[in-house]
Amino acid sequence: MYVLCVRFSLDGYTTVTTSDAVQAFLPKNVKDFDPSNVVKCYWQGDERTVGRYYDAQILHMTRTHEEMDAYLSAEKRKCASPVCNRVAVEKQVKTDSFKKRRSRAAVKRQEQLQLLRSMDVLASDASSNSDSSTDGVVPEKQLREKVKELKEARAEIRKLRRLNEDLQAALCCKVLEKDSSWEKICFPQEGVVLVSRVQPLPAAVTPVQDEASSQKKTRLPKQEVGDVPSVQPPLDNMPFIQGSPLPAASPPHPSNTPEFGVEEDDQIHLGEGVTIPTSRWRQLLCFKDSLFCKELAVAIWGSDTLQKRSVSGTLSNRAKSIGLTEVHQQLTPVKRRAVDRAYLHFLTTVKHLSQDAAHPLVKQNVKKYLREKLSDLRRCKL
Repeated sequence: MYVLCVRFSLDGYTTVTTSDAVQAFLPKNVKDFDPSNVVKCYWQGDERTVGRYYDAQILHMTRTHEEMDAYLSAEKRKCASPVCNRVAVEKQVKTDSFKKRRSRAAVKRQEQLQLLRSMDVLASDASSNSDSSTDGVVPEKQLREKVKELKEARAEIRKLRRLNEDLQAALCCKVLEKDSSWEKICFPQEGVVLVSRVQPLPAAVTPVQDEASSQKKTRLPKQEVGDVPSVQPPLDNMPFIQGSPLPAASPPHPSNTPEFGVEEDDQIHLGEGVTIPTSRWRQLLCFKDSLFCKELAVAIWGSDTLQKRSVSGTLSNRAKSIGLTEVHQQLTPVKRRAVDRAYLHFLTTVKHLSQDAAHPLVKQNVKKYLREKLSDLRRCKL
């Protein structure tokens, strides 16, 4: 019979027993075992376990108990005897672990309390300083409230802008659907009505009408300036300015260029031979003043031409400071004056400003709006 030092696989418990406790184990000498093999070793049982065979590994084998004690002391192994109370050992281990966890939790809780106290002190100092400060520093709470109000105001402004754009689009559609609406917008003042390009005829010439033509009046073709017509067109078909005498009594126009506001062949004359489509003019009257000038310039010159033009035709000080050397051609003076006339008409009719109040705005704003439009077009080109 040999003395064995075994370790149970179930819980890693190490104990000393004899070779008789190992099932089917017949060693020839103290070296006749393999530590890696798992054998069935009998455990006598205690308060927590049942006495039966359990899986175990043989760590060491000797002939006597004295040799086993010497081996355990030399290797400094903690090996309990069969009579050792395993329950007490495990209870002591659990108690020590619980004490360590409780001590760590207490230390952590103490640190948190100290941190909270320090934060309260800092908060009280900050509030007292912000309340008693007289150097213009805004408290953080008030600053956050103002930032929140600013964000809400910006959101409301964006919403109102979208509604304004939708309203302008709907208004343009309504104006384009009704021809009478645009005349009221273009010429709301009394006495301003479309005039005709047909020149008045001499009073000595009288129209010759038969019985059929007297019952149904027909419009005669328009006469070119300078031609001597043989028949005078009916006066009922000739538009005239309200409050003015009949066209036959008015003197002939000195030039062939139509005046501002004359509509001919779906074109609106802006004076000095400058024209834009009538539909485009109706849309422009629905815009605000800055957009009116910018889009009117596009309608007169075109985007491609505006990219190569400038308002003054010279380099500004800012352009020279950044190293620009290219000088763009100046905007055509005739078309520039047409923009001034159209903007003056826009201010007096749509904005309902007086002539004295509108003229300074024309001089001040048209140049600024044109510069902004030219800069935007060049920036888009890049």
